[in-house]
Amino acid sequence: MASLPEHDDIADILIAMGVLIRPADVHGFLTGLLAVSSHMKTEEIQTRLVEFLDGEQPDPDQRAVFDQLWQSTRSQLQAGDMQIELLLPDDYFEIEQRIANLAAWCQGFLQGFALAGHDYQKVRGAKEWPEDINELINDLVKISQMGDEEPEEEGEAAELQLFEVQEYVRIAVLNIHTECHAAANPSEGSKRIH
Repeated sequence: MASLPEHDDIADILIAMGVLIRPADVHGFLTGLLAVSSHMKTEEIQTRLVEFLDGEQPDPDQRAVFDQLWQSTRSQLQAGDMQIELLLPDDYFEIEQRIANLAAWCQGFLQGFALAGHDYQKVRGAKEWPEDINELINDLVKISQMGDEEPEEEGEAAELQLFEVQEYVRIAVLNIHTECHAAANPSEGSKRIH
């Protein structure tokens, strides 16, 4: 399975492009799009990404890295076996920065999910998401608002708490993908991860 590009490589590209968002935002956004519609065509993903980057066009080398990012994300989602990674800074960043990046990842995810979800619901004539998806989205909204909070714990306890929240986000994303896929293909049924 293809691995994600390095966090710092995406950060360098965003800085070079003059785009003032984090790699976590970008990966969250792409994951949100793909969680709803993992069969989205390359051109559509590239168009949506350029819109998300405020209309900035990546050069061919930058585009290749972004393509690796979404293709590996799609591969991880479709595998459905807990292999999904979140593109977040390494442990050498202060915990407050890592919390802010996790919140930003969730904000990006919610944006991508809303964008793809609007199209998904329009095509299928659905007005509401299943309750399972709504619950998970509400949880991600709460996590997306953690950005300015100090950790409730300190030291190893804070690290453990952050790890547990990250794991919850990973499981939530896989479940959202599974539920969206099951809604599109009812014969396959739900395979929710607990």
